Amino acid sequence: MIDKVGVKAALLDLLGREIARQLVHDGGDHLHVGKLFRADVRQNALAFLIRHGIPLVEVAHGRTQLAVRAAKLAFENLEAAFRDGSDAVARERMAMASTIAGYAFSNTGTTGSHACSYLLTAKYHIPHGEACALTLDAWFRKDAAVRPLLHTLSRMMGFADANAAADRVAELKELTGMRTTLTAMGVSDTQEALHELAANAAASGNMANDICKATREDIASLFASLR
Repeated sequence: MIDKVGVKAALLDLLGREIARQLVHDGGDHLHVGKLFRADVRQNALAFLIRHGIPLVEVAHGRTQLAVRAAKLAFENLEAAFRDGSDAVARERMAMASTIAGYAFSNTGTTGSHACSYLLTAKYHIPHGEACALTLDAWFRKDAAVRPLLHTLSRMMGFADANAAADRVAELKELTGMRTTLTAMGVSDTQEALHELAANAAASGNMANDICKATREDIASLFASLR
């Protein structure tokens, strides 16, 4: 970890880049990645898919179909890829989901759960995918309340509505052993810590890109619900 607040460079992220470069030379190497690392990468993929793949500006850029396709692939294959690292089909489909997601959000920027992740990674050394996953389902619910289109897109992914999709994200976090509270992540249960997290997220340009135009107080309340 680069121990500097504001710098998002966890060791796991750096390792991930090295593995990505290696896969260019040998695509089969992803089958040897450890289970915990696979879980983090796939939670990060979900973050990109259903939070960063379908922000409000995404619709304007005409990439919604890519985002939905990628998210559907991830939802259908993440559990199998996590449970059985030798399942080459599930692993390949997750790799495809990640690639398609990259096309989907490449020109739109990232949003709320990403903004909330930065200080968790920079100060508390939480792997980036896990840090994004912490608020992932909460933001999707909030955004769907503002933008009903997310219910339609969730149905295209195979869910009854956006809340059902968010429920599945929560299940996947538990299944893959992600920490789902700030306490579990080592964040002190104080107003100062919550306000620091909220202020850092609110100041991020990613937050302005979110469908739900949350205030600093809204963000602090969200973090408080995750103590």
